[in-house]
Amino acid sequence: DPENLVTLGPYRIAEWKQGERIVLRAYPGYHGKRPKISTVICRLIAEPLTAYTFYENGRLDIIPRDLPPSFARRLQSHPDYRSGPKLSVNYLLFNVHRPPFDSAERRRAFIAAMNREVLSAFFEGAQTPVTSWIPPGLLGYDPARGIRAEGKPAANFPEKAPLKARFSGSDTWNLVFQSLQRQMLEKLGVKAKLEQLEGREFQKLLAQMTGPNRPRPESLPQLMLLGWVADYPDPHNFMNVFTTASENNYMGWKSPAYD
Repeated sequence: DPENLVTLGPYRIAEWKQGERIVLRAYPGYHGKRPKISTVICRLIAEPLTAYTFYENGRLDIIPRDLPPSFARRLQSHPDYRSGPKLSVNYLLFNVHRPPFDSAERRRAFIAAMNREVLSAFFEGAQTPVTSWIPPGLLGYDPARGIRAEGKPAANFPEKAPLKARFSGSDTWNLVFQSLQRQMLEKLGVKAKLEQLEGREFQKLLAQMTGPNRPRPESLPQLMLLGWVADYPDPHNFMNVFTTASENNYMGWKSPAYD
């Protein structure tokens, strides 16, 4: 409810139509300088290509950078183009309640077998492969932390049935998951069935996973593509995601030591 939302910035939410738009208006009681733009309309558009079309037709002034690389390249010569780092992480979420990822040993083996450089190359510089959950630019980031691709699985994957990998996003993500599918078969001997959902359908699923009638983890796929964008520039905002009580800990992984 916008009326109960507490913020510290120069804008207040004047209107919020779920799934459609958010209207921000300059707050006259803000302690700092009044912003030069008095009203900002944020269109909630699930599909990046739709946003791109709106921008080309003059219906949007700013579009996100999560466009397919071919479109991003087209915009780089535009006088409006700006580029910079973003405190966000895309990651594969293991279903720790279903084989084969109910085993920590197999989860580590999977990570060691996957080549992040190959997967990130599809984004042509827009994504940076890292092994740390805390992204570059934040306190606590350590490039030496995490499991690096070794190509030598340290655990067996005896399951014969293909596991399911669910994702959403642009056609680039489809290429990424096809590459992931090949790596899983070549390095682990594991077949994967890919399930690509439309943006709104995927957001609906995530809402169900945090609601009172959340589906049982055993009914969800073994792998899901998710992303996290910092609400504020502090490593706590990332580390808190996987605490036991976090509503963003979708698969219910638990660790007293981590908490």
